Amino acid sequence: MIFLPTSASPSASTPASTPASLSASPSASSHRLVCYYNSLSEKRGKFTVSNIDPNKCTNLIYAFSDIKKQPRLVPSTATDILRYQAFSGLKTRNPLLKTLLAVGGLNFNTQKFSAMVATQQNRAKFIRSAITLLRANGFDTELCFCVVQELKEAFMAEGTADNRLLITASVSAEKAIIDASYEVPQIATYLDFINALTFDFHGPWESVTGHHSPLYQGSQDTGNKTYFNTDYAINMGLAAYRRVFNLSSASSVVGAPASGAGIAGLFTGEEGLWASYEADQKSNTSYLKANNFGGAFVWSLDLDDTSGQFCKQGNNPFISHLHTLLCPGGTSGS
Repeated sequence: MIFLPTSASPSASTPASTPASLSASPSASSHRLVCYYNSLSEKRGKFTVSNIDPNKCTNLIYAFSDIKKQPRLVPSTATDILRYQAFSGLKTRNPLLKTLLAVGGLNFNTQKFSAMVATQQNRAKFIRSAITLLRANGFDTELCFCVVQELKEAFMAEGTADNRLLITASVSAEKAIIDASYEVPQIATYLDFINALTFDFHGPWESVTGHHSPLYQGSQDTGNKTYFNTDYAINMGLAAYRRVFNLSSASSVVGAPASGAGIAGLFTGEEGLWASYEADQKSNTSYLKANNFGGAFVWSLDLDDTSGQFCKQGNNPFISHLHTLLCPGGTSGS
């Protein structure tokens, strides 16, 4: 569950439709750790908003909200408003925390998205309702992927530099869905960050067993299934080259003055472009950090050992371990 570009997951326990979110402010952490709160867990009586430790994640996402006629962003149930208030109220215990509201869910009717994006008038109504609902309930973000350009423009106009709603998306990590559904370069321009759903590559709906969240291709993966792994999915958009600049001052930091392309790479023979093997690269000890990803996200909070009774490693050992690895400088989210 890693940050990058990528919908639906076949598992009932995982997020399905594309969600969105709003938030801002620079992060004090080296990476984000985004945690989903599945509101269905409260109905099962196992995990409520009051059980959430707001200091373990940089961003918390409430799943899910809905779209109704007109079209408007609305709570999924009548009692969700009270939960929204408690959810955003977690920021009183961690002022650096960012809270987000996801749109969609496993049983979400995607025709609602289609109707919403059909006309500029419908999109404008939805965007106004999103801003109203999010601000009224203390959210920093709202997840909606289909009108990202207009949402981004509206959020930029409505907010300030230190209090802007963010827009993010949770997207499929399956090659076939990515190729058919997403214009990744265009959509990424308007998103603050992207969650790639690098899980449920395999599961009980298949005729053989398989790791549902593999890092690399398995020995049994053939044909299209060679794409069913995190390493393939989240490396699709990474460049295997370096851009080289001709510096016009002694400074070499990001933003330093430059005057055109640097010298050609020895192997590429092209000015301003070096192959990755032509540039020194510092090795990192973790896959996520080595690939310079923005962080990780967890679905969902209630699926960790929240009481510490099972693993005997304290409360929330999985998320706590991720927090220690990813957020040594704090829990600020953006």
